[in-house]
Amino acid sequence: MESIAKILAPNPQNTTSHLKVQSGNTMKTETLLPGVITNKDYKGDGFVPSIINCEFCDKERLTLGFSYFSGVVWKPSGAESCSCDSGRKKYEQEQLNLATIRLAQEKEEQEYALQQRVTRVISQSGMAKKFLKCTFENYVAVDGSKKAIKTAALGYAKNFTGQTEGLFIHGEMGTGKTHIASAIANHLLNQGIAVICMNERQLLGKIKQSFESSRSFDSDSESQVLKTYETVPLLIIDDMGKEKVTQWSIATLYAIIDARYEAEKPIVITSNYNLNELVNRLTPKEKWENDSTTARAIADRLTEMTQYIEVLGESFRRRK
Repeated sequence: MESIAKILAPNPQNTTSHLKVQSGNTMKTETLLPGVITNKDYKGDGFVPSIINCEFCDKERLTLGFSYFSGVVWKPSGAESCSCDSGRKKYEQEQLNLATIRLAQEKEEQEYALQQRVTRVISQSGMAKKFLKCTFENYVAVDGSKKAIKTAALGYAKNFTGQTEGLFIHGEMGTGKTHIASAIANHLLNQGIAVICMNERQLLGKIKQSFESSRSFDSDSESQVLKTYETVPLLIIDDMGKEKVTQWSIATLYAIIDARYEAEKPIVITSNYNLNELVNRLTPKEKWENDSTTARAIADRLTEMTQYIEVLGESFRRRK
């Protein structure tokens, strides 16, 4: 058995190597770092790159390698560039070409990664297929009010990055509130920004489903669903105030809104009711639950968190 001392002994080829470098009309000899060797100096076994000559001045172009205990690792980029003017210029051009190719490859990889992310965030958005088609381009602004709403919502979507304020979009049924909210969501989703866009019934139903299925290993827990609602970059709740409320539903809505308030995460709400009317709609009607405290707290948070937008004009549905 070989002794440890013999195994750890330096490679006999790991001697000091020199590389001749031409500077103008002067030839200089540079001492390489310990452990670095050229293919001209290496005398060991195994693969050794061939010595090539400069196509312009015929000077030898050597390949550098790192010598270790059992052999040499050669520089993968091949022979060093020649130091003559023509050789240096060709090398610089080759490096520029390689950099251009790498940038193109990186751009392609980034675009592919973005497309993958867009596909993923759309699938996780909770949006119905119908509303994935809603854009600012196909929103019909038939009067001055709707044109102003479209302009404001588009500006909000375009300047979303770093946004902490949300929107409260109020208007009668059929005035295009859901279309505008969906257009905001789709604009951001197509940039790879995660958005959850659901109506109140779907939002609460997802939470109920999570704790009813809490024993299943492949289902999200209630806390995971709530965490997603609380932390997603943008949460859109459509048709708030439309569903019958209970103490549980109103407490859950407040927990989500309050968490986003504290984290300075924006929220977009659409509703047929203004904030004062919403307090009444979100107050449980059963005698033993008839307490408006939580509903008023929600309205108070939304007042502070959102910009109020009222959609006026005739219902689109009545026009059809």
